Amino acid sequence: MSDNAILFDDIPSKSDTGILWSPNTWKVRYILNYKRIPYQTVMLGYPDIEPTMKKVGNTNQTFKMEDLYPRGEQKVIEWRKVEAAFNKEDGLIMGRGSETPAPTFAEFALGAYMMWLKAIFEQQSEDSWEAIVVKQNSGRWGKFLKMLEKYEQF
Repeated sequence: MSDNAILFDDIPSKSDTGILWSPNTWKVRYILNYKRIPYQTVMLGYPDIEPTMKKVGNTNQTFKMEDLYPRGEQKVIEWRKVEAAFNKEDGLIMGRGSETPAPTFAEFALGAYMMWLKAIFEQQSEDSWEAIVVKQNSGRWGKFLKMLEKYEQF
């Protein structure tokens, strides 16, 4: 790692799988790896984010993730929205004819959100994640994530 490598802050997962989950950092990681830009990942736990941001001049407020996660009936409603969004995206891809030969920013962004969903749903119920990746849309999304794997290293 060179001395002028980018210091890339990421948020570690609490899950046993160790999956990194933040879609915003996944988008950046995909692009850095795709462009082969050297970087060093620095894991920041939640208690360290606010003081680190203040240290570099960012004074935005932080929030608790558990406040954002739906529970009970709201979780079912949100899951249906996720399934509908993947069905719509599948229709758009099918209308286009085929996937692009090289990933686009839109595909990196979609992959980032899929990694976020994977981290969330694997913690709750592996069945939910398997329903999207393996079963829904003839397994398109599992194949899609497989295509992005070479850009996941950190």
